[in-house]
Amino acid sequence: MGIALYEDKIKYLHSQTEALEIQLAYRTEATVNASTECKSMREKMNEATQQFKDERQTALDITKDMTRQYKGMQEDLLNKINHREGVIQNLKD
Repeated sequence: MGIALYEDKIKYLHSQTEALEIQLAYRTEATVNASTECKSMREKMNEATQQFKDERQTALDITKDMTRQYKGMQEDLLNKINHREGVIQNLKD
């Protein structure tokens, strides 16, 4: 009867070992999947950050260009006004 008890314990321990191995495999797979997803999300975040920086630089470049154009137009209009005021003054004289 003692031998049967040991055989039952051995069977029980083997089944426990198999259950733990299955659980370990499942958790290992879940960890690998989570790591892969984390890496993917990190790459997407880096791409979005770079796209944001590019868009911000584009907006800054456009703003600089528009400011330059505005100043050029303002200077051109002032020159025209001064020229026409001069013409008016010459006509009055």
